[in-house]
Amino acid sequence: MNKKEWVEGMLFAGFRLVSTTCVLAGLIGMAFQLTSSWDAFDPSYLGIFLLDTMARPLILIGAGIFLHLFAGKLSRSMTSRFGRS
Repeated sequence: MNKKEWVEGMLFAGFRLVSTTCVLAGLIGMAFQLTSSWDAFDPSYLGIFLLDTMARPLILIGAGIFLHLFAGKLSRSMTSRFGRS
C-alpha cells in the first residue's frame, strides 16, 4: 500500500464517519425539536411549523447523505495530486 492509497483510505473513512455523525445529529436534533415544540403545533400554520422545526435537521441529514454517497469520489479527487507515489 503506497502513500496515496493510504491517504485515500483515511479520507474515505473520515468522510463516512462525518456523514454518519451528520445523519445521527440531524435525526436526534429533529426528535428533540419535534418533542420540544409539539405543544405549539397549530394545523393552520403547518408549513411554517415544519420549516422552523425541521429545516436545520434536514439540512444536516442531507449533508450527511451527500457525504456518504460521494465519499469515494471526494477522497479520490483530493488525493489526485499525489500522483503515483
